[in-house]
Amino acid sequence: MSTELTQSHRVKARKEHRCDWCGKKIAVGETYTSSAHVMDGRAYTWHECDRCAPYVGPMMAYWDHRADEGYTGEDMSEYMHEEHPDVWDAWKEADHER
Repeated sequence: MSTELTQSHRVKARKEHRCDWCGKKIAVGETYTSSAHVMDGRAYTWHECDRCAPYVGPMMAYWDHRADEGYTGEDMSEYMHEEHPDVWDAWKEADHER
């Protein structure tokens, strides 16, 4: 399980990132949610795009038994495939067109 170093907060991208939930490119100037964590002695920053935000809470509830392990982009992918396949397909199509 990771330890949160900084609480989630809104930032404007100064360089390109990828959403850690869905893999979407977060462009320079785009606003997103950021937080810093440490797990197994390794610090990292978590990037969350706005389109994932409404699905994160339900995804965590869906995978509640994984809470102690932490959640990953793979958990989001599997959740979206199972619970919101039309949304996930539209996201992947939009990402491919960029």
